[in-house]
Amino acid sequence: SPSPSLSPSPSKSMSPSPSLSPPASHAYGIPRISDSVNGRFVITWENDDNASAPIVMAQVFNSDNTAATGAFVVPSYSDHTSYTPDVSMAPDGTFIITSQRPDVDFAVGIQARMYNAAGQPIVNATTGDNGQFRVNALANAYYRGPAVAIARSDKTFMIVWTEYYNVNINPGTYDVYGQRFNAAGAKIGSTNYKISDANTMYKE
Repeated sequence: SPSPSLSPSPSKSMSPSPSLSPPASHAYGIPRISDSVNGRFVITWENDDNASAPIVMAQVFNSDNTAATGAFVVPSYSDHTSYTPDVSMAPDGTFIITSQRPDVDFAVGIQARMYNAAGQPIVNATTGDNGQFRVNALANAYYRGPAVAIARSDKTFMIVWTEYYNVNINPGTYDVYGQRFNAAGAKIGSTNYKISDANTMYKE
């Protein structure tokens, strides 16, 4: 008997991969991606094309992976130097990007910047600094590896990081610190607080 006729399976429509529009020659790394809100999401990464120092960049994407914005530089500092970013998105599409940067006061500090759903900086209610603000309190230490999470209920958010003490304070000691903020970017509590156990070596 003849073989049964098999109808071809319908083709599946696949969304294109997000395009970050890199230059012809580039050096990108440390990508981080936000939660998805109705399919929309943010990718942030470290751009090492700058010969003098890395720069944190970001881009917003639609649910079909097409770009909602162009790639943009996150920090507003004149030299833009920043690295090791992280990002979190609220249910209304607003988002926060945190990263570390050389601190004019000592070593490396933690910064953050708030954005609306269109990818435009939101002026911080406390500092007025175009949505950008310092997270860590000043101390004689190095700060690195920040991470951020936004509460879906009220848009308060938490940023945590690793703090490394120099030889003049507590050599070779790493601790995890954090700071909570309200939805407007103002600190909840006046000082950063320690999350890890005191004097725990290499805790990260």
